[in-house]
Amino acid sequence: MKTVYQTSNIGDMTVIKSYLESSGIQCYLLDEYTQIVRPSTLQFSGGGRLAVPDEQEADAREIISDYLKTINEEEPAEIKKAVLKCPECGSEEFAPTLLSIIFGGNKYKCSACGNKFRLKN
Repeated sequence: MKTVYQTSNIGDMTVIKSYLESSGIQCYLLDEYTQIVRPSTLQFSGGGRLAVPDEQEADAREIISDYLKTINEEEPAEIKKAVLKCPECGSEEFAPTLLSIIFGGNKYKCSACGNKFRLKN
């Protein structure tokens, strides 16, 4: 499973999910209840995530990008964030550190290699 879209707006997330499903792509909402259960952590965690099977990742990213370009002038930050990688090992699997979640911040830890890094805007 690969994360192809991430946003703190659950409404946008469900629209994108419906659009992918109507295009024949199987997708799953991850962390969708975070907004309801722990809304204070949502701004630090990046919000809910939309994941697809590995073999459908490229198609899903293309469909999302095309869809978003039709409703916006340019590709939004949510798409760009979903393709960020760990600067040490290149893994896409990373999460905010506990201190960043509690106190706010921009520090992440890679699940694959343990590297801690900051995301650059």
